Amino acid sequence: MVLRKGKHGEFYGCSNYKDSGCTFNLPFKVLNKKLSKKQLMELLKNEKTDIIKGFKWKDKTFNAPLVWNREDQKVQFGK
Repeated sequence: MVLRKGKHGEFYGCSNYKDSGCTFNLPFKVLNKKLSKKQLMELLKNEKTDIIKGFKWKDKTFNAPLVWNREDQKVQFGK
């Protein structure tokens, strides 16, 4: 997994995407919170992260784990 830049900002994607044609990617930021490669690897391995501190939405800051929704292929907030 490598950090790449696209037209919509930075994201993590397959390290061998040019040769393999892999289009899988994960966001570099979620609600203005930068995610580390370690956090994203944990998400992929366990389908959930530990609680991540510092997400910002409007005037509020909150802490939450991220969960991988396998069916929708999306990252969501857990409880």
